[in-house]
Amino acid sequence: MAGPGVTARAIFQAHVDNLYPESLPIDFQWSFVAAVGQLQTVTLNNGDNTLTIPAGTSVVGLKPPATNSVALKAKGAGGDTGWTLQAAMPNVFTWSAGNIVINAGGSSVAGVQLAFL
Repeated sequence: MAGPGVTARAIFQAHVDNLYPESLPIDFQWSFVAAVGQLQTVTLNNGDNTLTIPAGTSVVGLKPPATNSVALKAKGAGGDTGWTLQAAMPNVFTWSAGNIVINAGGSSVAGVQLAFL
């Protein structure tokens, strides 16, 4: 866990263009008065990988390599079917309790970045 006084902000911003006469802004923000602030680079092995979540985590970011083509699924337990993630795009999950399992289908994926806030 981060030291005393560590804070964090997480911001997701997007603009949808050409749907309306003006651009449609989308803005999600999280603020943490006591941030975990832990970063890891891991290898996801073929099959189920249970992430070790640091105490105090509220948001988990997962960024596979931009060249990844291995299918990734997020789920809560090994038996869950989960949902398929975009293989080469970052993902952000809010988290409160339980497991986060990332399934790498077919082969391992090295260089996956994890951020815990």
